[in-house]
Amino acid sequence: MNTLQNTTDTEPDTIVVDARFAGGALIVTATTLPHDDSIESVRLTGPGFDLALFPHEAAALAAALGRATRTAARRARQLRRPVDVDAQLRELEG
Repeated sequence: MNTLQNTTDTEPDTIVVDARFAGGALIVTATTLPHDDSIESVRLTGPGFDLALFPHEAAALAAALGRATRTAARRARQLRRPVDVDAQLRELEG
């Protein structure tokens, strides 16, 4: 399943992230602040929320998400049993 997709050519600065456990898609857009077109920002929209972030805040969020992702992936690998363990357990049960 592709969880990250660019939108059409008419919206090249928008990326849609499939996040089913969040209740729907997350939409990330490079844009300007709603009240000041001279200030660049990143807009993160999802079910029930709409955030405007300065670029450095968006970068910090991306770094935090990356760190949490690596931690979760490492824990998932640690909790997964090697493939041959089930066969070995069945042999011990005899």
